[in-house]
Amino acid sequence: MNHDANSVATPENWKEGDEVIVPPPYTVEDAIGRKDKGYNYVDWYFSKKSL
Repeated sequence: MNHDANSVATPENWKEGDEVIVPPPYTVEDAIGRKDKGYNYVDWYFSKKSL
């Protein structure tokens, strides 16, 4: 996986198909918009998603 091309990070012991960590949103509106796009929220600034 190319982390830079996808703008994501992978946790330790990550395997193909696991969720990846996405950068925090820049605005509150971005954070709210992610809820409808399939992101898995841990907190408003920390979320994960499947590729």
